Amino acid sequence: MAGQLITVEPFLVPTTAELKVDERDGWTQLSADGSRGAHAEHTLQVTDGAPIILTARADDPSPRSSLG
Repeated sequence: MAGQLITVEPFLVPTTAELKVDERDGWTQLSADGSRGAHAEHTLQVTDGAPIILTARADDPSPRSSLG
């Protein structure tokens, strides 16, 4: 699996687990109840050792950051 790229994209909505697709563009995800949510994205490269977080910011305090 080394060399593969994986994208992790959690979408967090505190009021519901139900999502729907916006009919205007057929792509955008919305909460089914219309409440606001948060979306984050990271791309990771699989290596023979620890994964590399390609989208980590240099100022990210996380010990899992591959750039810090």
